[in-house]
Amino acid sequence: MVTGYNLQYRPCRKYPVRLSLLVILAVCAGGCREGGGSATAKLRSVSGSGRFWEYAPPGAAARGPVLVIAHGMLGRGQRAVPLARRFLERWVPLARRHGVVLVAPAFDQAGFGGRAGPGGGYRGLFGREMGADVFVERAVADVARRRGARGDRFLLYGHSAGGQFASRYLVRHPDRLLAVVLSAPGKFPFPDPAAPWPNGLGRLRRNMRWPGRSPSRVDISPDPATWARAASLPVTVVVGSRDTRPQNSPPGQQGSNRLERARAWVAEMNRFARGRQGKGRLRLEVVRGVGHSSAGLTPRCAAALVRHLP
Repeated sequence: MVTGYNLQYRPCRKYPVRLSLLVILAVCAGGCREGGGSATAKLRSVSGSGRFWEYAPPGAAARGPVLVIAHGMLGRGQRAVPLARRFLERWVPLARRHGVVLVAPAFDQAGFGGRAGPGGGYRGLFGREMGADVFVERAVADVARRRGARGDRFLLYGHSAGGQFASRYLVRHPDRLLAVVLSAPGKFPFPDPAAPWPNGLGRLRRNMRWPGRSPSRVDISPDPATWARAASLPVTVVVGSRDTRPQNSPPGQQGSNRLERARAWVAEMNRFARGRQGKGRLRLEVVRGVGHSSAGLTPRCAAALVRHLP
């Protein structure tokens, strides 16, 4: 069933606004069928190492954009597949209105450290069998091949831990992206050479061990040029004005809470771009009266993304 912001985006516009909420929900149950289409998402897999949800709206144009949706941290006992679908469903109205194909990776605990993992798990682009960034790129390629959607560049959204993933994907792979919306990450990759990856531009060298696996050596040397290219993309950071709970402070993080860190990271990235004779395009949007709520921030995130649809 399509849930979330159906009413705000009015996917069932052929019905009068005066209908009661219960009637509208009944009409929209099962995906608000229009023209023989359905909002039913499909669960897919990538080489047996990861699963993702896919939703293609009825009549999606060839070479249309793909939006990757990165969910937040798994709660205790929570499963990644249902959480990824819940996140995807909030974006179905936008997909239907603008012909966007949705891809929602399920960053589970075993494969990607969805709750906690070596190096932060998917937050730092790490994974047990493959990197979280590789997993996402394979999912996008699979959807592009089957749906005829655009696969070389895509849109990216992530909330909280998913926002950490999205921010780090941004600075490592800016040439794969059209636009990015980050919803209240708790940590960012600051352009600080003294802070090691995944929190800064410094080199990361360490042994990393996933449960049941032998330790493997990780050696990552971030490239300042990709940080500069990332800053030239349309990037919007959205955070609630009440998202002020103190966060832990690994090396390189500026500010004590999500709101302060979002403000600091946007400023630092734009400053970094200017220092390399570029122009930063990052912007911050603060949603008044909202705390750390993906549902509460999604409408503003969607509006930010719509501004940059190709």
